[in-house]
Amino acid sequence: MKKILIYTFLVVGVEFAKAQRLPAYSHFFYNQMLYNPSFTGETNLLNAMLLGNYQWFGFEGAPKTMNLLMEGNIKNKKIGVGLNVSNYQIGIHSQTGGKIFYSYRAYLNRDAYLTFGANVGFFKHSLLLPINEELIAPDPILNQGTQNKVALDADAGLGFVYKSLKAGLAITQILGNRVKFSNELYYKQTQKINVHVKYDFNIGEEHPLTLTPLFLGSYRLRMPFYWELSTIGKYKDDFWTGVTYKSSQELMFNVGYSINGRYNIGYAYGYSLNQLGTYAGASHEVMLNVILDRKAKKKKEGEEEAEPQKDLNTILFEKLLAEIEALLDAPEPNAEKIAELSEKVASFKDSHFSDPSLKAVVNNVLKSLQQIEVKVSKEVVVKGEIGLTGKKKVLKANYDDVEIQIIDPETEAVMGIYRPRPRSGKYVLILTQGVTYILQIDKEGYHTYRKEFTPKIRKQNSYEIRQSARLKHIRIKKVKLANK
Repeated sequence: MKKILIYTFLVVGVEFAKAQRLPAYSHFFYNQMLYNPSFTGETNLLNAMLLGNYQWFGFEGAPKTMNLLMEGNIKNKKIGVGLNVSNYQIGIHSQTGGKIFYSYRAYLNRDAYLTFGANVGFFKHSLLLPINEELIAPDPILNQGTQNKVALDADAGLGFVYKSLKAGLAITQILGNRVKFSNELYYKQTQKINVHVKYDFNIGEEHPLTLTPLFLGSYRLRMPFYWELSTIGKYKDDFWTGVTYKSSQELMFNVGYSINGRYNIGYAYGYSLNQLGTYAGASHEVMLNVILDRKAKKKKEGEEEAEPQKDLNTILFEKLLAEIEALLDAPEPNAEKIAELSEKVASFKDSHFSDPSLKAVVNNVLKSLQQIEVKVSKEVVVKGEIGLTGKKKVLKANYDDVEIQIIDPETEAVMGIYRPRPRSGKYVLILTQGVTYILQIDKEGYHTYRKEFTPKIRKQNSYEIRQSARLKHIRIKKVKLANK
């Protein structure tokens, strides 16, 4: 009888291994990298997290998971990198390994960006089969002791962030590998699609309270659609609590506390509302998170108040200010670059800042750049056409012998010599705005055209002006000679 019970347990374990139910995390709201690699580095802080999940505690063969995660940013916080080392066990199946994570942000504007990510890693899959002769099952497949196989695994995802809204979609086990222990004993890694949406509602004048609803859905082929609906409340980022309902008829409660803004502790408790809850114990999840690079710490008694953490818009705007300062310190500031920076500053006018005073700074900087842009000289395209007067059939005139000179009015030095088009008399000059020149045009049989002018752009975002000229024909009077 004992052998029959053990054999039954082993068969059930094998079926668990074939299905390979993936871990479920109650602290997904805290780190979305757990289900979607595109959110790697989303916190903009180098941090490490230890996560332990125990489902149906006290029930033999119940799922249990351990994760050690690290994540951070590089390259101006556009690239996220991470690592996850994990062990997952359910029944007689154990899975141990690690993955490396990568994500990239593509900014649409100052408040919105797309993020793309993927992970890849190796896992050792083990079947923990008995080797005690007294417990040998009647099936020879199960008499081989512990069996190990190594398989490659990878996930991919994308996300969208706009202010307090975050949404994502990810596909897990995209390789669909088959882990084969024998001809009769194997399972296939089936792809699963995860979708999630969360939004932070800031409540109060100084936003001491944040209410975050979150939805997570998972779909696997030929399996029922699984979903979770959570609501998390935070107070000054020091304390949080929440509740989650799962479509598997499980209810979870979360609570957490932050110590000095660097050490974060979370706990989740759950139990099944269906018949499983009668036989299985409660589920538990413990989370420990450490911020490794946070410079600003919470204010302690007797210490000065730490500088508040900057939001993304503040970080980007301060970086832009540094770029503007470097450009204006150059000996000859580039006018086109100043115009480009002006457009970037203008895009911040409707952005949200944690420090309201930065709104006034944006307007002042934009006004100053526009004034500098007017003062800084820039190249101007001068287009013109030469007209001929005082001669019949001037339209058939040839402009091959026309010479256009640009002369310095102070030194009379020739700065450039140009030729118009031979048939139309049209010409194009490239000069500098704000500089005074003498335009001199010579053609045989015509009076020299000479005019002093200063190119100046009058239309915004235009680099062209017109400066035409008309040449007067030299009239030669006929003189009659008297007959001697």
